Amino acid sequence: MQSAFSNRKNHLAGFSVGQLFWTFIVDTEYGFITYNYYISGITDNGWVLGAGSGYYNRDKNRMFLGGGQVSAPENGIATTFDIGYKF
Repeated sequence: MQSAFSNRKNHLAGFSVGQLFWTFIVDTEYGFITYNYYISGITDNGWVLGAGSGYYNRDKNRMFLGGGQVSAPENGIATTFDIGYKF
């Protein structure tokens, strides 16, 4: 979910929560707060710069690609930086 918070409609703030399921690897739950800046505006094509910060929880699971080793549960804080082009 994202919401604009300026009259020029260049800034969007939002959040993302979910869970990643991998067939042969670990399952990860996450929650992030996001911010994106649309250089040409939200409704126009153009470059997008963004960042996010949040929490993740990686469950203990048997790693198929890791030689069958069992990974320990892991959690922490992660930060993302994004650059892209919106068509």
